[in-house]
Amino acid sequence: MIIQQCSICLLIEQADGGLAQDSVALCFQMRVLDKTRLIRKLGQLKPETITQLEEVVLLTLGYESY
Repeated sequence: MIIQQCSICLLIEQADGGLAQDSVALCFQMRVLDKTRLIRKLGQLKPETITQLEEVVLLTLGYESY
């Protein structure tokens, strides 16, 4: 469950997707990573959280609505 949202970040509770602690997705600090650099899976977000994350990323990139 998302407990707070601003226009450029999402605060995600640890219970969402099995995360070890509360996390912040800083959508203004996007970068590309190769899958081989990832060591282990930390959890998996719910589809609703992914949708909200996509909306914030699109807003950050200048897409008001999609």
